[in-house]
Amino acid sequence: MSEDLKNVLIVGLGLSGTHTLEALSKLLPASHRIIAISPIPGYWPPGALRASVVPGFEKNTIAPLSKLLPPGSRHRIIEGHSVSEVKDTSVVLDKAHEEFGTEISFDYCVLATGSVYPFPCRPPPGSTEESIKELFQSLQSQIASSSSILVVGGGPVGLEFAGEVAEYYNGSTSDREKKKVTLVHSGKKFLAGEGWKPKFGEQLKSQLEALGVEMMFDEKVELDGRETGKLEEGKEQEFELKSAGKTIKADFLFVAFGNSPATSFLPSSYLSPSTHRVLVHPSFQSQVNPRVFAIGDISSIEEEKLYATAKSHGPIAAQNIVQLIKAKGNEKGMKEYKPGQPIMVVSVGSKGGAGQLPFGFVLGSWFTSTVKSKSLFVSAFKSLYNID
Repeated sequence: MSEDLKNVLIVGLGLSGTHTLEALSKLLPASHRIIAISPIPGYWPPGALRASVVPGFEKNTIAPLSKLLPPGSRHRIIEGHSVSEVKDTSVVLDKAHEEFGTEISFDYCVLATGSVYPFPCRPPPGSTEESIKELFQSLQSQIASSSSILVVGGGPVGLEFAGEVAEYYNGSTSDREKKKVTLVHSGKKFLAGEGWKPKFGEQLKSQLEALGVEMMFDEKVELDGRETGKLEEGKEQEFELKSAGKTIKADFLFVAFGNSPATSFLPSSYLSPSTHRVLVHPSFQSQVNPRVFAIGDISSIEEEKLYATAKSHGPIAAQNIVQLIKAKGNEKGMKEYKPGQPIMVVSVGSKGGAGQLPFGFVLGSWFTSTVKSKSLFVSAFKSLYNID
């Protein structure tokens, strides 16, 4: 009977959480069941920037959660709910669920809540498939009716968004006039952080230049509370730059920074005071509660917070939970995660981009477009969420 089963909770069904569900459902003994909690449907961040620009692509970024489990499964998915509090052996939901109420006990719990990031990088909590599509279609319409696009932030998100707009609105199609795209970056170079080769950022810069993107380095923009979207009344507005007396005009703004780990619901004892990520051992086990694991963007593991790395967290957490269940809490034999060398692939439209593999090997536009830019890994997304 279901009331006799012990619960293993997964909080968050983004990419890391869904990989955990996939692994746990194959390994978990019959004494336990999974209860997965997600405030939104399946969402594909790697495709979100193209979906903001190219009509029709939005359908490739959203997936129902209903197909993650087979009919008759003992496991459960709670959609449209968030966790508001984590206790020692239970979680509290933001609202009552018809089957489980407001508090659910657990034997073990995996936190995979990801990052807080403005749309389109992440949808608002409580979004539905239809409301997410509408948000994308609204952005597409706003961009289409704009003439000057200002992108603030020169990380991967800003670079990819600028590339998508510049490629789609390149002036070669009669019904799509060319947009003026300006990208402002606070650094002196793209991807100048530790571990990244200069050639990586240089290739991205040259490809954006070829698409007509104007770039401004070592500058900051005074946003004055303005957020992503078409500006008031659709008119060009002036933005002040940090350089005295310099301004820039635009009628559409894209803010490509401002993400933070989604950990505000957790006790402060769980978190690093500086990063607000969950302090974990190499097993992904919380340093303060051995029954709780944290993976993906919210873990304190020091590495780039990317899908390429985070997708391997879930299977390791799943193996360790099953090990603990079988060993009745004995932590001997737990698998440890070892971060690899830096790896990142950044698209520039559907035909370009650059990347860096382990050992510092830098990829060019042809290879990058083949492995990522053309498809943005949509087939992997559909496979993960079991959709056609």
